[in-house]
Amino acid sequence: MIEEYIDRLAQHEQLDGFDTDAGKRVLSLWVHSTVAKIGWKGRGRRDQQLDYIQPLHLLAYRAGLPAAGARHRRVHIFLYQLRATLCPQSLIVPSGLLMTSGTRRYFVVQRVLFAIAMGGLAVLAVLLAFASRDAFTANLSSLGGLDYAKVISTAEANGFSHQGFSLSASVSFVVFGWFALGAAVNSVALGGEIKRVRRSQLVGMFGALVCCALVISLFDLLATRAFGDTFQGAVAFNSINGVADASTESTVGASPYITVLSGILAGNIPLAVIILFTFVVWIWFWIPALVCYGTRSMIAWSFDRVAPDPLGYVSERFHTPVVAIWTFVVGGATFLWLVAYQDIAFLTMVEVLIAVWLVVLLAAMIFPYLRRGIYQTSPVSRLRLFGLPLMTITGFIALVYLGWVGYLMWNDPIAAGPLIKSPPPLEFWIVAGAIAVGALWYVGIKAYRARRGIDLRLAFQQIPIE
Repeated sequence: MIEEYIDRLAQHEQLDGFDTDAGKRVLSLWVHSTVAKIGWKGRGRRDQQLDYIQPLHLLAYRAGLPAAGARHRRVHIFLYQLRATLCPQSLIVPSGLLMTSGTRRYFVVQRVLFAIAMGGLAVLAVLLAFASRDAFTANLSSLGGLDYAKVISTAEANGFSHQGFSLSASVSFVVFGWFALGAAVNSVALGGEIKRVRRSQLVGMFGALVCCALVISLFDLLATRAFGDTFQGAVAFNSINGVADASTESTVGASPYITVLSGILAGNIPLAVIILFTFVVWIWFWIPALVCYGTRSMIAWSFDRVAPDPLGYVSERFHTPVVAIWTFVVGGATFLWLVAYQDIAFLTMVEVLIAVWLVVLLAAMIFPYLRRGIYQTSPVSRLRLFGLPLMTITGFIALVYLGWVGYLMWNDPIAAGPLIKSPPPLEFWIVAGAIAVGALWYVGIKAYRARRGIDLRLAFQQIPIE
């Protein structure tokens, strides 16, 4: 973000000669510099003393929260972009610390943050319900630097057309709904640490899906009322296609998400901060859940002897798998760095995850028939529908649905796009490398364990602990 600020500063109409590399280095030194004011003390003013230190850094140029947005010198844009870029990286370490401290503290923190997040959603709902379209239009012009009607007309001039409701378009959009709500399955990673797990997991996962669907539907209606359906489509079209001076990127420095549009609608810095913080909290809920899911997988690998034994180490003090947690944190931070700074298409790599899940779902369909002895020892063996194992039926339904999601992602360049194409993208080589390393690792560890009298095949001859 600092580099982008310096580039814009070098192009300022009142600056001349700073658009070269040498000039930008001078600006960089100035932006990061600090002035130390030396004064005198004593009656004779003979002894020196440090009067004050004045940082010239961008964020110190204007302190406080003045009412006039122009006085911020666009520092609020810098802060928003910094939050958008660093938020995932900055949250993964606290989530690792929280998971290390134990599941009891984890659930307490989650309940408190959930209450805060729901309160923020209530504030946003009230704002969208009672604010007027005229107020948004006025604030969009004065604070967002955009003309409401011009945003729409510019989009239409570039090929945008508001079609109204379309079932096929809605079905295609299921990719983003699945990605947001499909993470409910991650709670199975804590299944062994939840009381009354059969009831709690059923109510928790499906209840969360129902509540999320209702909340999303509510905010869809409220956003249409406050911003207008045509405007939302037009500004999104301009954003995706990079239409100059017709989206919030060129004026506010951020994509036209509902948080950005709602902040403009509010016209009030504290209220905008509350809305932004609310969505930061919602982002938080993803991270500990994924840390938990990944670390529990590592523990299983360790128990199955396909991973080093330390991955299964559980702290006697905290009763948590600290080695697995921090292994995942380091790996997760590295992956986030690739997504944020190396333009790795995250959803394109999710296609591989979908392919793996499709194999698992196929295995679930045929498992009651191929491994009948193991299946009969499971409580789910008593559940049947139309004379067929319920496990087979649910596996088939999930296989069809997830296959459709994978098809949509593969054929939608906005959502993800194909992983295999010419020339192969970087994501393809990362996946291919991971598969090759994983295969070589398994062959090596299998031989290593065999020399010590451990047959890895026995790990798959019975139902796991959880």
